Amino acid sequence: MLLASGAVWSERAWAQWRIVRIAVVALLAIGFVFGAAVVLPVAPPYSSWWRWADQHNGGNFNEELGWPELARSVAALRDTLAPGQRSGIGILAADSAQAEAIDL
Repeated sequence: MLLASGAVWSERAWAQWRIVRIAVVALLAIGFVFGAAVVLPVAPPYSSWWRWADQHNGGNFNEELGWPELARSVAALRDTLAPGQRSGIGILAADSAQAEAIDL
């Protein structure tokens, strides 16, 4: 019953008070910006903001760097092999992220 009365009050406030609508939209926008700043790797790598967001997200932001370089270095090593040896090559990766980067 309390939830229903609160919903009725908030719906009336939303329809009548322009300031409530502006405040709700502003709070949602601010929450989105701060949430994106913590969850997405948008900070310069290894800056204090990067380290703080990395710490609060399980410490795996550093795993998002260097994949193109890894794929290029593995391709360069593969190219040094004779054409007959390339067909039987196998690449052992430490985890699925490295295997997916090499699969580029």
